[in-house]
Amino acid sequence: MKESLRSTGEIEDISQRLDVEVDRMVEAMNFKRKGNNYPSEMEIDKKVFSTNGQVRKVDDEIRKSKGSLSPDLGIELAEMVYWSSQKNASERVKRKLEDYEDRLNIDHQVAQEIFLVKAKSEVEQSVGTNNRVVEEYLMGYFFNQARLPARR
Repeated sequence: MKESLRSTGEIEDISQRLDVEVDRMVEAMNFKRKGNNYPSEMEIDKKVFSTNGQVRKVDDEIRKSKGSLSPDLGIELAEMVYWSSQKNASERVKRKLEDYEDRLNIDHQVAQEIFLVKAKSEVEQSVGTNNRVVEEYLMGYFFNQARLPARR
């Protein structure tokens, strides 16, 4: 739904609820991935900006999907939201997410919702499960239900 159709109070309330839910899911994913440890700023920057880091993965998916939202791009964008939402995330990481949101012409709240689809799936899957197949299905379903311009 476009922000222009909502009052400022409603937007702020939705944004605050999303922020709380994202923080909760980041903690849950950290626990599952790292045993409740928070990665340092240096670890986050390495995961995001290294040669095979998250920036490269998102760029590759943007190129493959020709800038349209696809389940694979959604999954990689969700990872970018995960890293930028960490307590120790650098401003550089946060700005990179903003750059992707601008390139894809989506609001930050939409990026957060995409993250929540992936995060809930990952947290609910047992260790060793092939999350990717489930995440791709759920991401496609989410794009369909939200009427986002998903490309199959």
